Amino acid sequence: MIANNFNLLRLFAAMLVLYGHGYVLQGHVVPSSLNHELGVHIFFAISGYLIASSWQNDPNLIRYFWRRSLRIFPALIFAVLLSIMVLGPLMTTLESNVYWKHSFVTNYLHNILLYINYSLPGVFSENIIPHAVNGSLWTLPVEFFMYITVALLGVLCMNNRWVSLIFFIFWLGVSLAWESLGFGNVVIYATLVKPLTSLAALFWAGVCINRWNIERYFSLNNFVVILTIWIFSYQWPEAAHLIQYFALPFLVLCFGSSSCGSLGVFNKADYSYGVYIYAFPIQQTLVTLFPSLPVLLSIAICAMATLGISAFSWHAIEKPMLRFKPRQKKITSSVTNSDTTLLKGAI
Repeated sequence: MIANNFNLLRLFAAMLVLYGHGYVLQGHVVPSSLNHELGVHIFFAISGYLIASSWQNDPNLIRYFWRRSLRIFPALIFAVLLSIMVLGPLMTTLESNVYWKHSFVTNYLHNILLYINYSLPGVFSENIIPHAVNGSLWTLPVEFFMYITVALLGVLCMNNRWVSLIFFIFWLGVSLAWESLGFGNVVIYATLVKPLTSLAALFWAGVCINRWNIERYFSLNNFVVILTIWIFSYQWPEAAHLIQYFALPFLVLCFGSSSCGSLGVFNKADYSYGVYIYAFPIQQTLVTLFPSLPVLLSIAICAMATLGISAFSWHAIEKPMLRFKPRQKKITSSVTNSDTTLLKGAI
């Protein structure tokens, strides 16, 4: 069994996304910094580290993208078809023949190509966040873009660690300076670029930790020191915002790389991706059917329902598809031995 905590961390991140959306979809402010944004940030920090490891272990474009695709697309296709064929007809306010002839149904299939469309005809039109069937999907094209970048740089720059540092600095600088650069809501391939920049910075922070062998500094003492500095920095919000790009990846990967001990039970299955992509439609359905349901009760019901469908997805779809992964090259680096069989993605 895999002896690290990455499965647990990903599940925690996915549940944070579920928790945060539970408030947002009912029109409330999340009462904690433990929210959906932090969950997504954790995903991308982990992903950068593991994807760098995956490419370094086997720098072959075909095998690399085949592994990535097997992890992302089977469950995504199931989620998209389930929304169109089951959720849509049950929740739409339109007549059946009108629903099926509507262009939004065809457009929603574009999610399979990571060209994100959020609406199905007449579905969730009266919700507080209207027309949004699955608002979590927006990070998937960002994630896949990071996969492409890692592969291209791996081919062109031969895994040069200085290039990974340059990319981290670039994305961090663009993220911090977005407003002062005068950029607005730039959209590329149906994806907002502004939030992409911060996620890219966290992703490349994870890559740098892998490329620069920062793992050698992973220890309980350093974990406590970095966490203390980060918490203390919140006296100066701007400083805390900058420090998070260094502290969060270090803390997440330090914990994730540690020996799992009794937490190894979470390595028996990986429901995190399922929780991430199935929770939002379930939450929107609850908001539609029971608009006055207390937030925490709604979150609890959604969590149980989402874990159920995520378990089905993992055992019936995701895990069987992973059997088609190309065989891994023999691992020669002790740095990367924890990640060749884990989820290399998203979020």
